[in-house]
Formats: sequence, C-alpha cells, structure tokens
Amino acid sequence: MTNEQALTTMVASTIVEFHNEYAKRPVKKFSDKETAIRRTCAALAEAGMAFDESCQLRKAEALVEPITEAAKAPDSDAEFLSSDELDGLGCNGERGPKIQRRKVEDRQPRTDKDAKVAVVGGKDAANPYREGSASHNAFALIQGQPGITRAEFEAAGGRVRTLTHGLKNGQLRTVR
Repeated sequence: MTNEQALTTMVASTIVEFHNEYAKRPVKKFSDKETAIRRTCAALAEAGMAFDESCQLRKAEALVEPITEAAKAPDSDAEFLSSDELDGLGCNGERGPKIQRRKVEDRQPRTDKDAKVAVVGGKDAANPYREGSASHNAFALIQGQPGITRAEFEAAGGRVRTLTHGLKNGQLRTVR
C-alpha cells in the first residue's frame, strides 16, 4: 500500500498528526485534504517511512524484500527485444534540434533610464490593474505624468515590473 493510498483513508486530524511527527515544520491544519496528503507523503518519504499492507507505518527499507540469487537470474522463458526492435523504439542515435534560448533583450522590453514612457490612450485609458495595488498606483503615476522618464518613475516609487509588463502588453509606449 502506498503512503498516498493509506493517507486517503484517514481523517484530517490523523494526517496532521503524522505530518507533525515527521515534517520539519509542524502545522495546525491544512487547507484541503489533497495538500495534506501531498505534504505528508513528502515528509514521510524524507524520513524514510512507509505504510505496509496493514496500514502500519514502518521504515521503508524494512518493507523491501531481499533479492535472492534466483530472483537475480533471468528466466529462460523471458522475452527480450532484439536490437532491431530497440532501434524502432528510439531515435536511432539522432538528437533533435538544439534548444535555442531567447536573447536577453527578447525576454522583457528594455527601457533606458532616460527613456520617456506614456500610457497608450492617454489620460482617458482605463487602468488595467486592481485598484489599490502597487501596479495600479504605478500605472496611475505614468498616466498622470505623460513623458515621465524611467529614472523619475523609479525615484517616485514606481514598480519597474509594471513598467516592463505594460510595455510588453502594449498598455504603455516609449515616447521621444
């Protein structure tokens, strides 16, 4: 029986007890049972513990049967794939095209410290960010001061992440 199967049958308070016994950080409760099972399984695995068939928690290595010499020897009836069959499964030693990383300038729009930024649509454009958020305030700062430089924007406490996000999504533009 796997740890996940055993924990699925338990009530939440029991899962919390197991978690707190084997985890580095104890908890009072979990937000949901899936999270509880996932985190408790990870804690048990890290501690080297596993549930046996009778739902008793034991050291994981005690549950593994020792390999005998008879088990190591292949059966004479065993079927093995021929080299031709293996070639049909794989890529015949060929590799796909090398993965190309994007250039740094392609990852995020870059603005120089003296580049001026304005909102597309001017002062009438709707602020796309949640009211009261840091991004909303940063967008409003640019909207209130069209042509503000990046250096002035940063000095006023604006979020550079909002600036690059707005440039990338076409909500902001650079002006000369």
